[in-house]
Amino acid sequence: MSFKSFLNKIIKKKAPEADESEKKETDKGPFDISAENLEKAKSDKNNAPFDIGLDNIEIDVEQDPISPDIITEKEEDIIFGEIDIYVRDEKFTTKKISKQEITIGRDPAKANLIILEPIISKLHCTVFAKEGKIFIKDNDSTNGTYLVRNGAIITEQEVKEKDTISLGKTGIVKLIIKKTNNKENNI
Repeated sequence: MSFKSFLNKIIKKKAPEADESEKKETDKGPFDISAENLEKAKSDKNNAPFDIGLDNIEIDVEQDPISPDIITEKEEDIIFGEIDIYVRDEKFTTKKISKQEITIGRDPAKANLIILEPIISKLHCTVFAKEGKIFIKDNDSTNGTYLVRNGAIITEQEVKEKDTISLGKTGIVKLIIKKTNNKENNI
């Protein structure tokens, strides 16, 4: 439906009692939107061609159904796994691992997961996903990041399902990795 037809339909519906003498003899309907008349209407402050009372008009609009092909997940919404954080053997929190890195530290200006323990550096480590795999990287922390199963110090390493990571050797802060079963992520 053209804009002109739409406006003519609204005018007829809104003002059916309009005086027939006001109609032009042309076949333009009750609202002439020619360029000449629009310019004339702009200069005439008493004529408000765009204030035609759309508040109480009901318009039927048909919408095509949404195809499932066009619905996609944002890359940052894909969950690769979760990380359970334990402080002094009590569960502190669980974070989802997505494309957005999880930076762990004591300083809120540097990290997005804050753990206020003296063993944790200002920016201790980063957990991130790359090519469908989960990695942890030590950010040159003072007390180090360790893989508990073999005591190896971590600089940057892929982590496996149920791996336990210790931030510092004492084990006060531990991270336990849980991966998702999402086949698309090759996990």
